[in-house]
Amino acid sequence: MNKLTCVIVDDQQHCVDDLSQQLHRHVHRLELIGYANGYTDAVNIIRTRKPDLVFLDVELGGKTGFDVLQALPKPHPIVVFVSAMAHYSLKAIKVNAADYLLKPVSDTELEDLIVRISQEKQARTNREATELMASLNIDAGFLPDRIAIRQTDSLKLIYYTDLVFVEADSNYSRFHTTGKDRITASMTLKDVEETLQSDRFLRCHKSYLVNREFVDGVAGGTQPQLVLRNGIKIPIARRRVKEVTQRLSQH
Repeated sequence: MNKLTCVIVDDQQHCVDDLSQQLHRHVHRLELIGYANGYTDAVNIIRTRKPDLVFLDVELGGKTGFDVLQALPKPHPIVVFVSAMAHYSLKAIKVNAADYLLKPVSDTELEDLIVRISQEKQARTNREATELMASLNIDAGFLPDRIAIRQTDSLKLIYYTDLVFVEADSNYSRFHTTGKDRITASMTLKDVEETLQSDRFLRCHKSYLVNREFVDGVAGGTQPQLVLRNGIKIPIARRRVKEVTQRLSQH
């Protein structure tokens, strides 16, 4: 799953512990990969672990969070300052911090922040995927034959001929392939459908997008289903039955 990786930097261990507990409630979106209590450790862990996001205290003994940023190579990770004092907020804006949270950190503010940053990261991922497809000589006049899925540190290409169906899981989607791989991406099913740009795929249910090439038949009954070649059955929403059968008849 494509989670945000993050590091906490704070010279007070109890503050690290408190924020860690709050972040644990968002494990579906975010992974805490380390923490630091001082300037030197902060610079080292950010350089070596390369997190997506840093929760950075302002005052770190004789140094500051701003000193940490100056010591890091660009581009910097996303930075959220966390401080008990409000008067550094203007300086935080000047260094393009994503946000400035006051201690004690509000659960609501933290959740809103994580959702916003996750969505921004997904937007960047989509742009990267588009750029990758362009680098493969795919332009507006060429029908794509693959989709690029962002992984932790790479982009994975899935060819349409290998993609059996896509299953929604809240704001994520699971890609099921002929190789029985299960690839999870931080994309809604609607995003996937728009990205695929192919009538090869059939939206038979709010939670499923199926490759017509792998459909073996339709089973009726109280719950209509698509029967795939591998024996898997996918539900068909009743309001979509007519559309689905018409699309399959044109196959």
